[in-house]
Amino acid sequence: IADEVQSGVGRTGKMFSVEHIGGDAKPDILIMAKGLGSGLPISGIAARRELMEHWQPGSHGGTYGGGSAIASAAARATLQVIRDENLLDNATQRGHQLLQGFQPL
Repeated sequence: IADEVQSGVGRTGKMFSVEHIGGDAKPDILIMAKGLGSGLPISGIAARRELMEHWQPGSHGGTYGGGSAIASAAARATLQVIRDENLLDNATQRGHQLLQGFQPL
């Protein structure tokens, strides 16, 4: 299970921090929230089909109520901005800049 609530949605230069592991590492379940709605309460879960098929509607969820059209629109807009403004590349560059600043310390 990859808990991407704090680190996901582009904050590390990848859409999800688990992508930094590389290779064939793929989580069975990926949990996301916080950055997904740009401040509005929304959470999400993604899993392989064979796992999701075992869960009945309403048997899983996050700390936020589901079904908010406003939060869903915010999540969609957030993902579009990340893509359209190349924010993954920007996060990567800012990360390198931060590391370079720490080197002299």
